[in-house]
Amino acid sequence: MLEHWATSWLMAALSVASVGLLAAEHQGMADQLWWQLVQLVWRAFVLQVNWALSACFLLEVVSRLLVYGPLQPLRSAWDGFELVLGGLAAAEVAMEAAGGIPALRGGMYGLVVVRSLRSLRLLRLFRVLTPLLDIGQVLVSSLGSFAAIAVLILLFWLVFTIMGMSVFGALGLTTRPNFDTFLGSLIITFQVLTLENYQQTLYTVVRASNWGASIFFVAWVLI
Repeated sequence: MLEHWATSWLMAALSVASVGLLAAEHQGMADQLWWQLVQLVWRAFVLQVNWALSACFLLEVVSRLLVYGPLQPLRSAWDGFELVLGGLAAAEVAMEAAGGIPALRGGMYGLVVVRSLRSLRLLRLFRVLTPLLDIGQVLVSSLGSFAAIAVLILLFWLVFTIMGMSVFGALGLTTRPNFDTFLGSLIITFQVLTLENYQQTLYTVVRASNWGASIFFVAWVLI
């Protein structure tokens, strides 16, 4: 029964509903009295529905533990993941019960963090949607290639960092960060890598030297 496709789809649908409620909640309070009342009613409704959904998730976890035993999380990664989701649901219900409705306004920082983890329930769709699971398996199997690419980028980053410090370090730039130190050069090359306001640094270096300096930045962006 627990492994039946209907049960899997039901729990996936409840997970989507739970995350949907998280996305639909209103933070803050409006100025109009009537809208404040609407928000209070909505928050109370969200609280009750979330408790009901969390109870369903806890019931599923308890059922799995009773059927498969305490070593159930070790059966597969998915079983362990669902046990973690059940634990988060229990923690959320306990913290909301302790804080009441004001906790929905973010009065308890710990509750805000736990509630934000509710979005992880969307990952249960991987278990019922085979194409998503296939894509996930391909990504996991490709982690080695991604690691090699990351190392390659790191090597180029270090090369351009040292080149920038050697070529532009003597320009006496007054802006911070600059190429005077390894750390400053590392930060600048990272900004260029992410294209984060790199134009300002480019024009500053060009004004302090000449347009030939732009070759360094263009080469780093292209690589």
